[in-house]
Amino acid sequence: MRGPDSSTEVLVIGAGPAGCACALRLAHLGHAVTLVERGGPGRPASVESVSAAVLPWLATLGVQQVVTRAGFLRPTGTWVQWAGGARRQPDPQPGFQLERSRFDALLRHAARAAGVAWRPAAARPAARGVDGRWRVPLHDGGTLTAESLVLATGRAGAPVPGAVLGAALVGQWASTGARSDTDSRIQATPEGWAWAAPQADGGTTAALFVAAARLAGLDAASRLRLYRDALQRCELLSPVLRGPGPLQLRIADSTPRMAEAVIAPGLLRVGEAALSLDPLSSQGVVSALRSGIQGAACLHTLLRRPADAALAQAFYQQQLLREQQRHGHWRASFLLQVARQFGTPYWCQQVNDAATAALPQDPGPLATAPVAPGAPLPALDVSIRLDRRTRFQAAPMLDGDWVVAAPALLHPGLSAPVGYVQGQPVAGVLAALAPHNTVGRVLQAWSLQLGAQAAVTLLQTWWRQGVVVEGGAVCADSES
Repeated sequence: MRGPDSSTEVLVIGAGPAGCACALRLAHLGHAVTLVERGGPGRPASVESVSAAVLPWLATLGVQQVVTRAGFLRPTGTWVQWAGGARRQPDPQPGFQLERSRFDALLRHAARAAGVAWRPAAARPAARGVDGRWRVPLHDGGTLTAESLVLATGRAGAPVPGAVLGAALVGQWASTGARSDTDSRIQATPEGWAWAAPQADGGTTAALFVAAARLAGLDAASRLRLYRDALQRCELLSPVLRGPGPLQLRIADSTPRMAEAVIAPGLLRVGEAALSLDPLSSQGVVSALRSGIQGAACLHTLLRRPADAALAQAFYQQQLLREQQRHGHWRASFLLQVARQFGTPYWCQQVNDAATAALPQDPGPLATAPVAPGAPLPALDVSIRLDRRTRFQAAPMLDGDWVVAAPALLHPGLSAPVGYVQGQPVAGVLAALAPHNTVGRVLQAWSLQLGAQAAVTLLQTWWRQGVVVEGGAVCADSES
């Protein structure tokens, strides 16, 4: 029997973290949303290591308590053997070892509870009609039409500039008994790197990351042999990989990618359909939730305030570009450490790749190399001021649920314009940096505005980035 035709305001294709986050946030903002799951087999039982940076995004979606109480393992550190010997890096706040199938299900449930409609997988890709509406044929024979389309369909786009194509072999190792270890393990090898994380059932998810060219022409048995041999030689990982190991592997693309067109009237890409980072960062889920939430605000602005469409598009594109550039700078410095140790073609090529990807693609005041960390914060009676390179100009910013043009602070040491601090306009916060004000007076004023801890953190951060410097002169080249 043919399914019924239906329509919706926003159609989200892809029910992973990015798609669910975007759908849930749009529903919170009053939009009629339908979520369509992708076809194909479900995600295998595996885990992903996610830092505590995910918590604010979970809170924005209203699911932080649900996820915290779901029983996921909470690692308090990470074992690393990257350049030199093995060492444990403690985390000040526990993150999660997220079982993705269960985590994704929690997000889908929250979305449906918020009023998001759900439909089974589409039979064919969405197509835009001459009327500007999107049409998606469904497996039940019906057709779903929508005013706007959100693509959350996984890794897409071209590799970032100079990227070396990478691949991951991922397998699940069965439980060998009770274990108390909750930490991830990362080890570099001459021809790649390996990662392992414990599962709540006592098993382990382990992945081997290599150049994609190394897998060319290998059959399933050869790939499994390469995977097992490489992991057995990892002295940091091998103790937690006991038993016969997996009988089959999942192959995943690990190449950093970025789509060319991420937002346009009626179309939005979120998650890895817009930007995919190197898995080494362990920021995949965080990045997906961030883009889903920020993308929802941008689409909300496009639909409800079409006069601000250009602002919304510029904001979203800039956010993704800056994230790619920040990650590129971090990745280049991180990979250089291990390249010096091994000196193999694999790592030398990776370093060249990362250095190219870190180059700015959008020259401007924010494309300057990061400022080197400064001296410790001076004494309370020392006068401070804004650095002379500081500028102010209108920039697209998030203001609650909307993208607006707001006065923003720009400086070479900042990775993005700052329009708000703790929800307050940056101009009001900077008023405390009047001529000849001292560290103590600024901290006192900011403590009343932001709270004592936030005031100290903000001043230390801006001092380290070079935004605030010693001296009483007024910044002479600011713009309004």
